[in-house]
Amino acid sequence: VIKDKMERVEQREWAEAAVIAVNATFPSSLEIASWPFWQRYLPQARECMTHIEYWDMASLEASVLLNNAGQYLKEHAQYMEAERFTQRALAINEQLLGTESSATAITLSNLAALYVEQGKYVEAEPLMLRALAIAEQVQVSEHPNTATHFNSLAVGIDPRTGTVVANT
Repeated sequence: VIKDKMERVEQREWAEAAVIAVNATFPSSLEIASWPFWQRYLPQARECMTHIEYWDMASLEASVLLNNAGQYLKEHAQYMEAERFTQRALAINEQLLGTESSATAITLSNLAALYVEQGKYVEAEPLMLRALAIAEQVQVSEHPNTATHFNSLAVGIDPRTGTVVANT
């Protein structure tokens, strides 16, 4: 009822505030100890995704929330939803930070890892190669987690051929 009485501008402002609040509430870690928290608040992340899509939001908070939720969903084999979240996070990163940023590369590697997990090596390979190309251009010190992400990413590529290999 309250939402229906608001002007569209005010509705968008509240939706953006909700995304910021939910992102600030969620743990940045996906360690197993944080899973109960993620599971409990995943409905809020899903609702934020609805608002992000509806209002075509592009903020760093939205990107971080979607990327982290996508990773949680991947860990729980909810692949279709994880793909949707991670693809949207990637689109936001590319829009805000450009196609050559370390954050974009990390999201690319997360999406590639999601595809590898499902055996979709053809879809994963160009994402992995693109992420690695960005890593070569961007200094690793730009973000403390970059080296870890790219190390994990490199495991999925045969260094002799540059082709994706299955994780064993």
